Amino acid sequence: MSQRLTKHHEEQIKHFLKKLKTAILQRRLILIRRKENLETLSKLGLTLKNAIEEINTLNVTDYESGPEPDDRGRSGDIWKFVKKLGTESIYIKFCDIKDKLGKIICISFHEKKY
Repeated sequence: MSQRLTKHHEEQIKHFLKKLKTAILQRRLILIRRKENLETLSKLGLTLKNAIEEINTLNVTDYESGPEPDDRGRSGDIWKFVKKLGTESIYIKFCDIKDKLGKIICISFHEKKY
């Protein structure tokens, strides 16, 4: 986390992380099986289950940006985090879907490129 957060923004992040952990418990987290995501999992020796376990440990210090409107037409907000796994910085991007089911899509889980 490179920026200083206002108390309000920090509370927003905590609220999202709580919703994310609830989605994991209720099996409402959808991890997109993009080629780049799968290649990163393979390189790190992780399964999809391991990736979800790592996602479940995200905290405010892993925050990068969000919430931002989704520019791909999904009805939800985009949240971005960067988590250190071993020597790699992993970029993790979510879409918090605006529905009654509380679904969250993990769009990206790959090495940070920039």
